[in-house]
Amino acid sequence: MCEINIDLHSDVPIYKQIMEQIKLGIATNQIKPGERLSSARDLSTQLNVNQGTVVRAYRELRQDGILQSRCRRGTTIVDFDSSHDNFLRNDWLAQQVNEFMKNILGRGYSIEEFQAELQLQMLNFTLKIDDKADHQN
Repeated sequence: MCEINIDLHSDVPIYKQIMEQIKLGIATNQIKPGERLSSARDLSTQLNVNQGTVVRAYRELRQDGILQSRCRRGTTIVDFDSSHDNFLRNDWLAQQVNEFMKNILGRGYSIEEFQAELQLQMLNFTLKIDDKADHQN
């Protein structure tokens, strides 16, 4: 299982941080379908948080269809089909973009400034990729 880190100073509740890091681990293939997660007791000890916090994160992930619990097998990642994997990846990407935009706009930039700079940077990035491809051929 991927390492889970929490930020005690974050405004995001700890159980949600745990949920998001598990989702990220799945989206980035650090956690594989069928993989067994640490028990709520073990993870709460590792993170030095209340066991109920981990239980809540696991419960909500089960309700979302991401985890399954079986007697004597523990809690595992559901074996998703590729459309669900894409949903998780896209969900993670949307969250990252939203956080990035909040930070940029929170620093006083307008949406127009952000959009113009983003387009410029995307163009520069694309040109660099194209240039590397031309040099390899």
